[in-house]
Amino acid sequence: MNFLESNKKSIFVLFVVYLIANSFFLLNYNGIYWDDWGLYNQEYSTIENMYVSASGYLGYLNIFIQDLFFNINGGIFLSRLLTFVLFFLNAVMFIEILKKFQIISEIERFFIVIFFLIAPLNSAKIAVINFPAELRVFIFFFSFYLLSKYLFIDRRKLYLRIVILFLFIISFTLPSLLVFYALVLIYIFYNLYDIKLTVLKNFILFIKTNIDFIFLPIIFYVVKLIYFMPTGIYQGYNKINIENILNLNNYYHTFLWSFIEPINLSIQNISSFIIIGFVLLLLLSNLFSRQNNEMNKKDVYLFTLGFVVFFLGAFAYLAVGKVPNLNDWESRFQVLLPIGFSFILYYGIQIISNLLNFKVVIKYFLYLILIISFVSFHLKEQLKYNIDWFYQQSIIENFKISGQIVQNSTFIVENELYFKLAKSRALRYYELNGMSKDAFSKDDKLFVSNENQITLLEDLKIQKEMNYSLWVKEPPIYFKMKVNPNVPFNKGQVQTLKYFFMLKYLEIFNQTQFKKEIKNLVFFEFK
Repeated sequence: MNFLESNKKSIFVLFVVYLIANSFFLLNYNGIYWDDWGLYNQEYSTIENMYVSASGYLGYLNIFIQDLFFNINGGIFLSRLLTFVLFFLNAVMFIEILKKFQIISEIERFFIVIFFLIAPLNSAKIAVINFPAELRVFIFFFSFYLLSKYLFIDRRKLYLRIVILFLFIISFTLPSLLVFYALVLIYIFYNLYDIKLTVLKNFILFIKTNIDFIFLPIIFYVVKLIYFMPTGIYQGYNKINIENILNLNNYYHTFLWSFIEPINLSIQNISSFIIIGFVLLLLLSNLFSRQNNEMNKKDVYLFTLGFVVFFLGAFAYLAVGKVPNLNDWESRFQVLLPIGFSFILYYGIQIISNLLNFKVVIKYFLYLILIISFVSFHLKEQLKYNIDWFYQQSIIENFKISGQIVQNSTFIVENELYFKLAKSRALRYYELNGMSKDAFSKDDKLFVSNENQITLLEDLKIQKEMNYSLWVKEPPIYFKMKVNPNVPFNKGQVQTLKYFFMLKYLEIFNQTQFKKEIKNLVFFEFK
């Protein structure tokens, strides 16, 4: 690939920054989270039934992937490694796609792509069950990249056109890409636009020469309605609602929670660095002297484009009532937001810098602050997921040694561990059931948060992915899961990091000692 040669230095810098930001992500080589517990330690038929019920025949595209990750040694780490590699390749291909926008300079491309790579979004990529979505996004970018080449070579190469269309079809198995595909049509129209013709004539020419690209998502959607609809307990899942589409409040909250809040949280991580940096800048002479900067129309156009792309990425989720945000596992709805995020951020800074007549050094200082902030965000988030997994393993070890747990089948759990888990999240009943199944190699126990849940879940036990198919109802046992205050995870950041690396070392090289140590993280208090 020639572009790898021509962009070696910038790609190397991008990779180093990206690697640092994702170092804790890659260290988490075996963590299981959320809906992963519905896939882990399951029979093939259980996974097949779950995926086919959730998305019709499309479910078969996911089965072999999840079967690979959960049934081979090192499969979970393989999913993390592939997620890491595929997203970086998206960035490399994004560089090439952007090159066709001649109005975007090389330095602009660099900062747009680095913001794309480390945008403080989609922490939910840690869950293996989200890998199929990441794979579809990669296929979309690969097809988009091929299209960017195809538009500027001999367009009579029919085989290449067919390959591109086919890859886009595969990517559409992530439903949100059907809407996001509008970006591709905008891209084609822009690159084929002839300034010698009127807008109307350009539009007519675009339709005539690209009718297959235009109708591709429509044809796929019709086929989806016939063959790829959810059934059983998943019937009605992700149903489009016109009220959701017209709810402007959801669009506002999407921007607030997936642009403003991630930046704010990121900057809070390094607030002292920012204060020191600004003081140093103020001590230097003439940095804030006026430069008579002129507002650039190009910046305004591309800033506006950023908003269009941002909401194209969010639209499919908003249409079914899901607002992308950083809470719990909702960040998985941010999977298509990084492009729009990076455009809004970069050109927003450009516009503000021009309006306030900042010197170039101020602008680059802002870029540096944001890059450091975003890297810090990912390090902090992924460290939390690693610690989350340690606490889950502690629960498993405590299940094994608890006579009350061993001898009974029905439990009402008060979870006081939430502030030690990533996103201060709750543990779903099927997660706790999955931990019990892992501890005892049998799914005969049910853990819920209240008595009403027991009645509601009685009929669902036939769904083996919920991990209590052999459960027999008994009077419930009440207990609390509590944090041991004496472990180093409760004694400051330095102690937390030291203890984390010690546990990680034991987890890899001394499993016996690791299990003894990990058991002490939590304790159960029975009523």
